[in-house]
Amino acid sequence: MSLNIPNIEEQYRIVLFLHTIDKLIAAAKKKADLLKLKKRYYLQAIFSQQLRFKGFTEPWQQRKLGDLLKFERPDRYIEPDGDYLSEGTTPVLTANKGFVLGYTNNSEGIYDKGACIIFDDFTLDRKLVRRPFKVRSSAIKILTANPSMDLYFIFELLEFQKFPSLGHARHYISVVEPWRAPVPDCSEQTHIGEMFRMMDDLIVAVTRKIELLERRKTAYLQRLFV
Repeated sequence: MSLNIPNIEEQYRIVLFLHTIDKLIAAAKKKADLLKLKKRYYLQAIFSQQLRFKGFTEPWQQRKLGDLLKFERPDRYIEPDGDYLSEGTTPVLTANKGFVLGYTNNSEGIYDKGACIIFDDFTLDRKLVRRPFKVRSSAIKILTANPSMDLYFIFELLEFQKFPSLGHARHYISVVEPWRAPVPDCSEQTHIGEMFRMMDDLIVAVTRKIELLERRKTAYLQRLFV
């Protein structure tokens, strides 16, 4: 088997070019890791009340999480199992690591009531969703904030909690709703929620940059060596 190999000068230019892309990817990954580390620090500092925004001094009140949220069953928003599209008008979501299972062009049964949290009743995984969607599983609970509660704050509060797992059982009503946690007033919730929303948006932006750079590198490798 013979290979077509460029001269040494072209080899050097190709290596330098790919090395530049690798450095950009490494720098973006480092930035993403630092942002995630910073978020973990702020979660610990804020929800332990070691760190508070200026002007807020009122004590946090113990509240049941069920008093902060209302839930909706997902039955009307389920897209049956099947071969989901790689592109389409509406994402089909899960609360687990995969998050976006695929897409559908089915215009019936779309959740489009605004931002919400999707919560897997079995695994306790959750995702904050800010766009219309459908789900695959009836195990999903759709959570929204009660009046005078900030959804973004509540999502981060859920992220901070260490809920016990009861195995393959439904957890929301038995574990999450009665769970008690300290909660500030709505104004302080909004400040906290907005800060974490901005951090999450930065993390998402950097993650997308990494994915774009990696796709671009793959495309260049195809064009250079095929």
